[in-house]
Amino acid sequence: MEIRIEGNNYINETDCVICGKEFTFDVVNPVLYDDDGFVWGVCPDCLKLTPGEMKKQFLQRIEEIDFLIDNLKSYRERYNRYIKEDINTPTFAEFEKAIKERRVEA
Repeated sequence: MEIRIEGNNYINETDCVICGKEFTFDVVNPVLYDDDGFVWGVCPDCLKLTPGEMKKQFLQRIEEIDFLIDNLKSYRERYNRYIKEDINTPTFAEFEKAIKERRVEA
């Protein structure tokens, strides 16, 4: 894995592979290439980090991703349960009537 400085033909916003923060991918950028040839943008702040500090950032990103995965699994389980349950719901007309009357029954 290596980080190279490369030119770019356009300017856009992207997320840094190291810290995850959005930054402007400009006409000259630090770019990370992994062993599979996958290319990632690296923000200027992360380019200032030592390789050891970059690895700590990657560990932090892994923890964030694991948290998101756990949350997504929870949502998936909940949605799977919802599709198996009956849904009792007021009609849209009842909703509109409640808005007009500005009242909600508990």
